[in-house]
Amino acid sequence: MSRYANRLTPGFGALALLWSACIVPSCGVVDVSALDLTMHPSTDLTVLGEGDRLWVDFGLDVDRARAERCVVVRDDSGSIAFDALWKGNRMTIEPAGAWSPGTRYELICEGTVYASDGREFPARASIRFYYISSSARPALVSWTPPDDAIVGTGEPIRLRFSGQMDGTMLDRHISVSPPRDLAMEIIDDGYTVIVSPVDGWEGMKRYRWTVAESLSDIEGKALERSGAGTFRTYLDSEPVGAPGIFAVDIADASIRYPVGSMARGMGILLSFPEPIDTGTLKSRFGIEPDIDLVIRDISDLEILAYPEDLEWKPEQEYAITIGKGVEDRAGNATTSTFSFDFKVAIPAIRVLSIANVPPGAHDPLSGDDLISGESAIIEIDISMGSHAFTITLSESFSPVEAERLVKAVSVSAFFPQGAGNPVLASMLPVYENQNSITLDYRGFTTPGSDPEERFLYKLTIDGGEQGFALDSGARLADDFELLLETVQQ
Repeated sequence: MSRYANRLTPGFGALALLWSACIVPSCGVVDVSALDLTMHPSTDLTVLGEGDRLWVDFGLDVDRARAERCVVVRDDSGSIAFDALWKGNRMTIEPAGAWSPGTRYELICEGTVYASDGREFPARASIRFYYISSSARPALVSWTPPDDAIVGTGEPIRLRFSGQMDGTMLDRHISVSPPRDLAMEIIDDGYTVIVSPVDGWEGMKRYRWTVAESLSDIEGKALERSGAGTFRTYLDSEPVGAPGIFAVDIADASIRYPVGSMARGMGILLSFPEPIDTGTLKSRFGIEPDIDLVIRDISDLEILAYPEDLEWKPEQEYAITIGKGVEDRAGNATTSTFSFDFKVAIPAIRVLSIANVPPGAHDPLSGDDLISGESAIIEIDISMGSHAFTITLSESFSPVEAERLVKAVSVSAFFPQGAGNPVLASMLPVYENQNSITLDYRGFTTPGSDPEERFLYKLTIDGGEQGFALDSGARLADDFELLLETVQQ
């Protein structure tokens, strides 16, 4: 039978005594012998364990409905609803809700108990008990910042409790409004909870934090009452300070690298110490040498800038300037210019040497003798009808990248133009991490018996934005050109 336990009416115990003495004219047969009434628990202030049952045993067959009206369970706030389960003379009590650890309860049986044979017994018994723990429920005893204090955007909330709190699922019991992403940790052996804003508190805001009564300690005892507090972020009158500058992956800006490690697929992350108006920042952002940049917000503290074509020029030194006038969220504008320099970590590809295979009329060209665009002439012996060159670069390449290099190399007639262009006849195999390639060309023309007759050819390796590049972004900065002159042996 499910019901709410009766509250004890003042004077009810005295009325029961009148009944037991047959002072009430309508009373039935009263048995003045003691009722064999037992309770569990039987000792005052017992701490029940998990699974322990609460019961009253009347010692004889009783009118169950009337007996139930004599039984009350209460705590400091009043009566507790319960279900009564009977087995023989014993009434087992199941609370409608869960028992609360640390709460002191009292089981009371008071009134007239009616036996099934019509006899009446006065009953007056009670026992106090706890569930799981007899210690007091924990309380929120102090906190910082104090109510309505003015704080910085990164200052955490510190909540101090009188007991060791359960650190699991804190976000279910602690909240902040207006909402922010929060990080929570428990320290001091469980007595203190730290609540920190992941991206800082927003400037010029009033926040309210709340701790629900459902937050429990390590024994499962819930707070004796909920808690709440308020604070405001600082009244900002100072302009934002200089940002930190980092290199980050464009696809994932969460990992920061020194800006000097800038590579392909990376961008510039500017991280400010407080929220800013990114519109004023973008209008004052400049880079030299000038390139087309994409500038986008990462958060109210950070922006990301990267080349529109996702390519940085290898080994280029860039200078970033952020002009004065960048505003924070409170409208304070910077009065000075921020400047940063960095060098791209992508290497530039250089032609280290070009050699005849086998050696012909000259030693391999390298160093100062191998300057693109100048009239360094390499004499080639084509008595065999073809000529091979070994081209050595400053960076190694894979077989797949070597195929791109072959497409970037060409040999064409320079003087006279009607001499005809040689064609690639073959190349030696290229292996991983190799930095040289050997190409064999056919179709050169040699001078005849006339000593004044000359045939010049131009060897070109395409560079620049459309020229030879590696998967890493390393590239030949400009076209490489070299004049060749044939000789007859």
